[in-house]
Amino acid sequence: MYPQRRIGRIIYQLEELGILECGASVIIYKRGNRLEGRSKAKRVAGPDTNHAKVINDALNYVYSKGGGVVKVVHTDIEAEETIRVKNNVELDLSWSKVTPKSDIDIFYLEEKSKLKNVRVYIPDTITFTKSAIKIHGEQKISSWDYVIAKNLVLENESPTGTAIHLLCENDGDHITNAIIDTVRIWKFEYGIKISTLVPDDAQGWINSNTFHNVRIMNSKYGVYMERNLNAASSGTNSNIFSNLIFLAYSNTLRGLRITGSYNKIFGEIIDMQWAASGALAIEFTSDSKRNMFIGTVDTDYVQDNGTDNIIIATVDNKLRMPNLDIDEITSKTGIVKFTGLTKLILDDFYAQGSYSSSKATDTAWYLVSFIEGESKPRVRISPIGTISFGDGVNAPNIVIKNTGGKARIYNVESIQLPLYTDCADLPDSGNFTGDTRACYDTGAAKWVIKVWDGSAWQTVG
Repeated sequence: MYPQRRIGRIIYQLEELGILECGASVIIYKRGNRLEGRSKAKRVAGPDTNHAKVINDALNYVYSKGGGVVKVVHTDIEAEETIRVKNNVELDLSWSKVTPKSDIDIFYLEEKSKLKNVRVYIPDTITFTKSAIKIHGEQKISSWDYVIAKNLVLENESPTGTAIHLLCENDGDHITNAIIDTVRIWKFEYGIKISTLVPDDAQGWINSNTFHNVRIMNSKYGVYMERNLNAASSGTNSNIFSNLIFLAYSNTLRGLRITGSYNKIFGEIIDMQWAASGALAIEFTSDSKRNMFIGTVDTDYVQDNGTDNIIIATVDNKLRMPNLDIDEITSKTGIVKFTGLTKLILDDFYAQGSYSSSKATDTAWYLVSFIEGESKPRVRISPIGTISFGDGVNAPNIVIKNTGGKARIYNVESIQLPLYTDCADLPDSGNFTGDTRACYDTGAAKWVIKVWDGSAWQTVG
């Protein structure tokens, strides 16, 4: 054990060498079971067995100096009170293990604060209902007042409480542009909870926040969004989750519960077969609109009660789009089936369309369009340019076919030509080669067909 003066000299030397960040910087270390914080060899916090108090005193000291860094030398920390990371202050725990001694919010992040390299451990001896990390909209966190929490391991022995909670509950509360990066969450009731629960006559929002490299396991809810629909304005919009992985366990009820609009999730929701009965990988609530999930998910575990939400899934090769659900994508044949307003089948160019009237290669349809509820397609298009039309009851038999670079039309009951009430009105100059027009010949007192021969209109027949 170093004598106190020698520890002070070491800290001062580290600061002078730039190894410990200077300015308003505090390093916290443990002596016995007491924490102590020093800045430039001066004790500014502790020593005390109330570890959280020592850390808070150090954070307040740095805050009073205009901001800076508090660094805790790796150790075990018992938190008797909430650790409040102040405005313009960074707290680096050096992967210290932080254990709460009671049911408290363990970390509270103010605007412009940064928390990194943290391991939280919650034993099952505590009935935990609070949050490991809380970001509250009362801080009025705006795009220029961002909060960063990075390199977090949050572990709970019981599926209770919330790992990371973004909360707005008073008029004007808002959280924008918080950054949560590289997180491992184990066994909470809520992994990440986004709550805009302002009063009915108030407004608040949790919008445009970023969550990156998040892994949630063995939790009842992975990402859970909620908002007061009766509020004047309550946003849970435009939040982005990238590289999100949720692993379901027997206690899982929801992988994702999404409200609001324009939220984007890129990731994986897997092992839903082990989840509780009735569990869902993704639930889009009735007030959700134009959200998007791209990644790995079994869409049998997806419930979309919202509007214009999009899912592109790789487990069962399914795609769900606004008003269009693709029920099946067969990778071998390339068939895609939509249900909803329409159906569309995209077939391999070499495959034979299941509704073709002929099995010849020139009817290897690769696009077939249905009207929902009809047994036969309305339109089919082949890769060689043949298009056929139908009535939805019978196989399409009106065909426009590319033959030697020219179109031929089959099974047409009538053709509508350009109609002139006087043949004298036909254009007398221009390139009309092959054109056919119908007009009334006033001299012959009858309707006739005219074809342009390259220099003039000639009557047919």
